[in-house]
Parts: sequence; C-alpha cells; structure tokens
Amino acid sequence: MKATIYHLFDKKSLKHHYFGSIVAIFTVFAPEDIQTTKRALYKFDFDSGDFRNDHVEIFKGEVVRSKHSESGK
Repeated sequence: MKATIYHLFDKKSLKHHYFGSIVAIFTVFAPEDIQTTKRALYKFDFDSGDFRNDHVEIFKGEVVRSKHSESGK
C-alpha cells in the first residue's frame, strides 16, 4: 500500500518535517511562516517539480506501507 507524504524543509531552522496532507502542514506552520497558502499548494503541480521559495522546500512523495500490521504478523 502507498500513501502520499509531503516533506517540508524549513530553510530558517534547517529542519525537516513530514506530513500526510497539505492541510496537516498548516496545523504546524502559519502561512506567514512559510510564505505560501493551502490554496497555492493545492494548485501547485507537484508532478512537474518541487515547491520552493525563500522559506521552504516542499516535496511530494509516497510512503510504502505493509498490508499487514507489525504486531503479531
């Protein structure tokens, strides 16, 4: 199974953050902090490249998950 993941690199703090959705990004960061909006990210074509500005770099990828749970199988 695959799930979408958004990898955000914060250029100010030099930290990497990982999110399961665009909405989740904005539970941690305010639009002013990363100088973009939910709407702009939803409109952005991640299939043609990564989102970059002076504050962040955002990459869209996939996480591969096992079909079986880790506990007991």
